Amino acid sequence: MESTYTESTISKLEDKEETIKFDESELEEQSHRGRDKKRRLSFHSRHSSASRHKIFPIRESVDPGSVLPTVFRTISHNIDIEKNHQPIDSSDDNDDKVDKADAAAKTKFSNYSFNSDDIGDIVEKFKTDLTNGLSASQYQENLKAYGINKQSKPPSGLLKRIFMYFFGGFGLLLLVGGVLCIICWKPLGSPPAVANLVLGVILLVVFLIQAGFNFIQDYSSSKVMESIHSLVASEIMCIRDGQKIKISSQDLVPGDIIIFAPGVKIPADARVISNSPDLSFDRAILTGESKPIMATSFSEEPGTNYLESSCIAMQGTFCVNGTGRGIVVSTGDNTIFGSIAQLSSKPKTGLSPLQSEIIRFVAIISCIILFLVILVIVVWCAWLHRDYPDWINVANLIISIVSFAIATIPESLPVSIAFVLLLTASKMKQHQILVKSLHMCGTLASCSVLCFDKTGTLTQNNMKVTLSCIGDKLHEESEKEENNDIFDSCAATQVFTIGALCNEATIVNDTALGGNATDRAILQFVEKNTSTENLKNKWMKKLDIPFNSKDKYMISLVEPVKTTATSSWNEIGFEDNENFLLLVKSAPDVLIDNCQFRMNENGTLQPLTTDEIQYYKDIQRKWSSDGKRVILFASKMVSRQSLNLADRITSANKLKEEIGSGLIFMGLVGIEDPPRKNIDHVIGILRDAGIKIVMITGDFELTGVSIAKQCGIITSEKIAKVNTLGDSDKNSISVTGPELNSLDESQWEQLVAHNELVFTRTTPEQKLLIVEKFQKYGQVVGMTGDGINDAPALKQSDIGISILDVSDIAKEAADLILMNSDADQLFLSIVEALKFGRLVFENLKKTICYLLPPCIVDQRPSWCCTCSAVCLEGGRRSF
Repeated sequence: MESTYTESTISKLEDKEETIKFDESELEEQSHRGRDKKRRLSFHSRHSSASRHKIFPIRESVDPGSVLPTVFRTISHNIDIEKNHQPIDSSDDNDDKVDKADAAAKTKFSNYSFNSDDIGDIVEKFKTDLTNGLSASQYQENLKAYGINKQSKPPSGLLKRIFMYFFGGFGLLLLVGGVLCIICWKPLGSPPAVANLVLGVILLVVFLIQAGFNFIQDYSSSKVMESIHSLVASEIMCIRDGQKIKISSQDLVPGDIIIFAPGVKIPADARVISNSPDLSFDRAILTGESKPIMATSFSEEPGTNYLESSCIAMQGTFCVNGTGRGIVVSTGDNTIFGSIAQLSSKPKTGLSPLQSEIIRFVAIISCIILFLVILVIVVWCAWLHRDYPDWINVANLIISIVSFAIATIPESLPVSIAFVLLLTASKMKQHQILVKSLHMCGTLASCSVLCFDKTGTLTQNNMKVTLSCIGDKLHEESEKEENNDIFDSCAATQVFTIGALCNEATIVNDTALGGNATDRAILQFVEKNTSTENLKNKWMKKLDIPFNSKDKYMISLVEPVKTTATSSWNEIGFEDNENFLLLVKSAPDVLIDNCQFRMNENGTLQPLTTDEIQYYKDIQRKWSSDGKRVILFASKMVSRQSLNLADRITSANKLKEEIGSGLIFMGLVGIEDPPRKNIDHVIGILRDAGIKIVMITGDFELTGVSIAKQCGIITSEKIAKVNTLGDSDKNSISVTGPELNSLDESQWEQLVAHNELVFTRTTPEQKLLIVEKFQKYGQVVGMTGDGINDAPALKQSDIGISILDVSDIAKEAADLILMNSDADQLFLSIVEALKFGRLVFENLKKTICYLLPPCIVDQRPSWCCTCSAVCLEGGRRSF
């Protein structure tokens, strides 16, 4: 009874996949207030004018492009976590936090080896031919073995849901009571008592009303699968029996040879077997990133993450450049797309704290009802039936039992809970807090750990270069007018060249756009001292390796424009030559030890000594201790003969090898990103409320600790490290990403017990791991995030929090969206949300206290009727 009651009583408390939709026009109004340009929420639905002012319109559709990447990245992150010897705990005691289906998907894709298998082995496995494709007979055999290429629809659970509408919670008691009352009318009634019939009809009417209310509250449903089926290709060019034919995508089977061309939507997972140098795929529907992925036909190293493979063309993605062929290896639900779609469309398991509390309350009420039923039966058997056998018959006993049970049930509890949550969500909306599922209103009250992402969350994400080091000279931007001579050197020109070209941002109307905040800050620094447009006109990009959170560097390969080649080389201190110029920017601790030379002011190179390397490391530590993000600039000449740019993947791997040694150090810049106004006040309020505050960042450790101190997350002067876990006072600790990979379970248990935690140099996979570990040790975790890579951690957390001006995928994964247009007051909304969450529990306590006394009073007539019936009948008999 306890488990079913939760499903019916709070059936409107949709899980994270069944989000509540907000009115599109209202969100647009909020997003433009105080801002010129905002993205609209991806989970908006379009409503008629009659529904414009509804607080919670029914969710009608879901954008798969916002849902699928979260699941895709979660599984990919878990695979990488396992590779780093941090297995995800999916034991029975952790079932509520780690989904078994997610774990099964991770295991399946971990075991896939089509990306590392030799093409000949794949051909043999599926009995096909690279030139002629499948024969007609072999196609029929493969079709029988693997089935058609179609995603199966997940079970609707309609019958179960209808059953729960009627029989969940106290519904079964109402139904049984109503039926028994009617039986007591006829045939047990002698003569039939009309009052029993009326009571039975009333109970059945209440039973139907409760079922109808549960149905209304549970009507909102996800439409993920309906949207996903439209993303699968309908036709594809295939080779069978040596002939090129166009077939329906559903007719594809493993072993078919398909043809890639620009604009083709991939109908199944296929291993690339041949490709033009520019073959690339757009995986935005799965990854959330629109940048094309270069493809190759070369096998990858065993153990490579299958979901990040460059030799697998994934179902649902697009071929945007080049041509090629592939051999189908997975179809239907076995494809990456099919598996992700299935996971995206299923509800999340586990109970919220509010649901758990309601289950406990129902268990108590059920025990009371059982006790009273037993007591009535005992009284009847031991006394009434023995002393007055003619007056209290079986029909009257049943009526008495039903009366006691019905009197004890607080029938209005489901409606009361729903209205308390609905009113709370409405109040939160008035305070610029959008709650996507009502059960979050209750979960907020139980939040015990709140994890903050640093950049753009704790800080303003308004970065600016304030310090620079070129050669061995330091420079502060505020002193530029007095010390601008250092920007006239060849090393400075190289720094500007690297900053302008090794960058994904652009200058439009004197404003840096695109890229990340670091790119924009560097580009504005370059533009302030020279013309980025001129630099880009002098050099041509040949190959880019974008920055990512794992490697923490970006590489650009460039060559000078022929008409200005000599002057371009001379400006950066090099003689005109036939080499490429490799440009790299990174975190100093990643590449400083790979630098072997540095450039003097006159443009000559000299070896970089150990003392000079230590000098630059000390600069990084000093700037980082002041909260600055430090970026290193370096370059290197690369021989044209060593690269075959037609094979872009091999060339990219070659460049990654090139930066391993022989780099020329050019300079450092220090970037300031100040904390948000009042963030220390917010942190103080949250800590006083008993919530543990955690900061997670990919920045250098000293930078992270400095910002944590400025924000009030770290209050202790003594900060423990992992190697002192057993000796620390459980107050403040700082942990780096590499240290996380080496922790065992006992160390994790000690780590999460600290009051103030800062995690630095973390990867997206480790963010997810941190959330899971806190949950494993009984914490209710809230997580803030703003990027695509934050989506898995946001979804895994008990309370995912994002702001309006972030990626659609992060907003889809979050449970709360902060809409305050005043950036300085934005995170005061978190405090308000927690206040409302705790108010929910207080109001529910008051509601239960209000509903229980009438139940106790309702029991008195039942006792009185039973006892008085004995007295009255006894009196009549003696008279």
